[in-house]
Amino acid sequence: MRPILRRVIGSGVTAIAALVMAGLAGAANEDVHLTFKMEYYDVSGTTWHDIWSSIKANLQKEKDLQGKYEGITSYSVKLEPKALVENNTCSSDTTTIAVNLVVKVPKLTTSHLGPNDQECWAFYDRSLSDHEEWHVQIAVHEMQALQAKVRSSPGMNCGAIIELVNRGVQKMLDDENNYDDVTSHGLEQWRGYGLDKPKESAYVAAVRNRCFG
Repeated sequence: MRPILRRVIGSGVTAIAALVMAGLAGAANEDVHLTFKMEYYDVSGTTWHDIWSSIKANLQKEKDLQGKYEGITSYSVKLEPKALVENNTCSSDTTTIAVNLVVKVPKLTTSHLGPNDQECWAFYDRSLSDHEEWHVQIAVHEMQALQAKVRSSPGMNCGAIIELVNRGVQKMLDDENNYDDVTSHGLEQWRGYGLDKPKESAYVAAVRNRCFG
């Protein structure tokens, strides 16, 4: 895995979309049908303290955030073609795994911030994006591997394919949950990269300490 922290002033959620576009191109070779959507909830404030308060307030308003998750990646998986699956006539050479990914994160609506507050927001945005980006990567990787396994199993009947895919989806969800456990839902993101502590420049460490204590 690559180092956890990039520049404090980063592209934020833009990086997730770019990653998924690359994943879509790669997944096409494995016949996985991937769809992706970014969703946002608006936050505002003229200082980092106000922005953080806005984020926390929105956690109570956005039901899917369950009052505690500032960002979330949702997954839904189904088999296609639907008619063949429903008629129990699907096969290893016709079955395609369709995966829908939705990433939801805060979007800052305030136009201008002071330099220090902008650094705090940029650090937060980049860190949250890093965490959700890896959720997306896990899902794409797992489903590509699962699709390849289906394709390489000639003679498997439809029921066996469905069972195989169900197990594969559960493995993906287990891996996603383990990733959250290891990183404390992103609070210790560096642990997902096999590090015992953040590997960052003095500047990034100073921003982290100033903004988050």
